[in-house]
Amino acid sequence: MNSTGDRHGKPNFTFPSDWNNDEKMNVMFAPFRDKGMYLKSWEQKMKFWTNLIIERCKACDEVIIDIKTLSHVFTRKGKIPNGLDTVLTEMERMGKLRRVSDYDSQNQAGWLAWGYNTFVKNPFMWSVNKLLQRSPDDGSGQYVVVEVLQSKGRQLLQQHHSHVECSMLDNVLEISTLKRKYGFMFSDDQTFNLVLRQLEKDRKILIFKTENNCTVVKFAEKNEAYVTPVRDIETKVFRIQQTNEMLEKEAEVLSITIEKYTEEAKMYVRKGLKSTAMSVLRKKKKTQALLDKKLATLDIFHGLIENIKNTVSEKMVIEAYEAATSSLKSYMKTNKLSVDRVDDVLDNLQEVTQDQEEIAATIGNFQPSSWDMTQDDFEAELDSILAEDSPVKPAQPVSPVKPAQSVSPSKPTNVNQSEDDLSSLEGRLRSLYQPETTLQLPDVPNFQLNPRNSERQEEPMILS
Repeated sequence: MNSTGDRHGKPNFTFPSDWNNDEKMNVMFAPFRDKGMYLKSWEQKMKFWTNLIIERCKACDEVIIDIKTLSHVFTRKGKIPNGLDTVLTEMERMGKLRRVSDYDSQNQAGWLAWGYNTFVKNPFMWSVNKLLQRSPDDGSGQYVVVEVLQSKGRQLLQQHHSHVECSMLDNVLEISTLKRKYGFMFSDDQTFNLVLRQLEKDRKILIFKTENNCTVVKFAEKNEAYVTPVRDIETKVFRIQQTNEMLEKEAEVLSITIEKYTEEAKMYVRKGLKSTAMSVLRKKKKTQALLDKKLATLDIFHGLIENIKNTVSEKMVIEAYEAATSSLKSYMKTNKLSVDRVDDVLDNLQEVTQDQEEIAATIGNFQPSSWDMTQDDFEAELDSILAEDSPVKPAQPVSPVKPAQSVSPSKPTNVNQSEDDLSSLEGRLRSLYQPETTLQLPDVPNFQLNPRNSERQEEPMILS
């Protein structure tokens, strides 16, 4: 791909790939044919040249173009494209280009005349020139690429807003101060002025003159869509700033003068001209007194400016508080949040919690009636069960009384054996008192008399 340089030293512009296609470029460099008969090819050629011009201006950061410069830039293999005047005329009709003279008339005649020229006079004259086959390239022949100019305006706004510390003080600037701060962004003064006119047209800035014929620019605030009219307080603050800057310049001049007088006095002393040195010192003293006075006044103005900054900051804080309060009230109203509602919810919560605690306590204190039985009750019930299960003993015939016989100690009697069995039974019964233990009755011994030997034998009895 071919590329072309930029007269301001900016990056080169690279032509599209079709630029190397001889067959296609022969068509593009040829004059435009009748639009009515060759509409499609006419639109394709117009689109090619329109995009090429705008992209080159963006790449080279050029705002102003003319047909002579374009013819030189787009020369290919010694051949100059035909029909560039038609391209510029169509771009102007579509609003992609504007004449430099339009911005000049905007500056001189004001918005009313500019609106008349833009929406009434210029379209009418374009139609007349088209009918009479006149060339629209009269006068200066310079055009402004609107898209590039608007881009430069946005860059200026961003640069300015990045340096704003106090909107009351920094958004109103003298045009000379503005040019001194941001002139490096533009190739020349004409481009700088055109950018300001475009921003004024877009209602991003307001240009006005003060009583002392000073041109002042007011910027829209960062969060504002359009600039607001100049208020009286803004004019007064601007005067304070002007006075402050003037005093600072005068104080600087006086300081230089005092240093000059000091050097002169030293020189006259070295030359032995004491009277002349004294005269110079008197001038220095008067100048010093004047400087002290101006510095005192500067301190007052500095205090005023700081108070203005603080007031603006406090205003912003109050506005933020008001916005937050309003948002909070709106949210509480939308969601029906109130003190009464919160009290009702907490009362209901406390009531439900108390009910839950009472239910839990009632369940924890519950015991079946059988759990209230004492040990005596268990023993009485056991005796009753034993009495029911014991068989009824048949009556025995009364035998004659026999003399008592001594019991041999080596053989335990059946009575002692019965007592041991009862002790074992009581031990087993104690296990019945343990919780969660199934009540089981032990085997009860059955004592029967053997008629042969008159001795009681123990027979186990199984409880069903």
